[in-house]
Amino acid sequence: MKKIENLSSIIGKIPKEGDIKINPLDTSYGKHENTHSDLIVKFLKADIALAQSFFKIVLKQEWPNAELKVSREKGRIDILIEYGKNESIIIENKINASDQPKQLQNYHEYTLNHKGTKPRIFYLTPYGTNPSEDSKGDLEVKCISYENDILSWLEEFKTEDQALKHAIQFYIELIRKTINRNKYMTDILKKIFTGENNHAKEAINLYLAMNGKNFLDIPEIKEKFENLIYICVSNNHEPEDWADTKDNCRELSDLDNNIDFYITGSSIYAEKNNSVRLGEEIRCNDLGDENLCYLLAGETEDIQRWVDHIYKEAEAE
Repeated sequence: MKKIENLSSIIGKIPKEGDIKINPLDTSYGKHENTHSDLIVKFLKADIALAQSFFKIVLKQEWPNAELKVSREKGRIDILIEYGKNESIIIENKINASDQPKQLQNYHEYTLNHKGTKPRIFYLTPYGTNPSEDSKGDLEVKCISYENDILSWLEEFKTEDQALKHAIQFYIELIRKTINRNKYMTDILKKIFTGENNHAKEAINLYLAMNGKNFLDIPEIKEKFENLIYICVSNNHEPEDWADTKDNCRELSDLDNNIDFYITGSSIYAEKNNSVRLGEEIRCNDLGDENLCYLLAGETEDIQRWVDHIYKEAEAE
């Protein structure tokens, strides 16, 4: 038990002040590649130093010292960068989509026939996935990733321009959420597995002991969850008290808005009019569910965001 307490103390010292609580980019659009392509192009056009850094860190090539022409969806290419007399770069961006037949080959032909340039081709995915053989054919394609290349580019860039600085911070947070690479959790893993003191074994044992554990089986934890959700709903609404249902669930009803929160055998979710599911279900036996982790840690602000999102969805119905 002493080792576990020691590990908990170490994790507790890892700073979280870098977390962004309100992010205007934090929407469902973050899962769409067009959003990311648009933002990358805007950053390339916003600041020459940022564009130079992009060439160095992401493209791994020298700055061409020439005026860039950066386009979106020209020839259906996600990002097309043109410079000099006959130089060009194609960046195909894939987040939740697969390649079309001969897609990269078609883009290559477009730049040759319509632009007179022989392009370098980059394939951008969350973790550096290869394009399909049918898409690239015999072409040389460089794989780059949001996880390593785009995040490194943005996190290493320093600027005194406060508007640009905040925009970059917002986008970094959006990327991390999109690719499930929370910085705080990454820092925890670095501290546990690469620190001077080896806490790897106790961390692994702790995770294995809890992995698959249904936290709703523990009455005190279930009560804690109920209290947290009730507080967050009550901040802006007037719910009834938690009550038992006929099928042995727990129900928190907001009669004015026809919204009900349910705690079942292993999950927590919300419905409107007893039929329409709202927001994300919280899986109480899956430590990969960030909302479960927020409940366990008592992160009221994060649970408030979960509740507020449910009400926004209900208004849209």
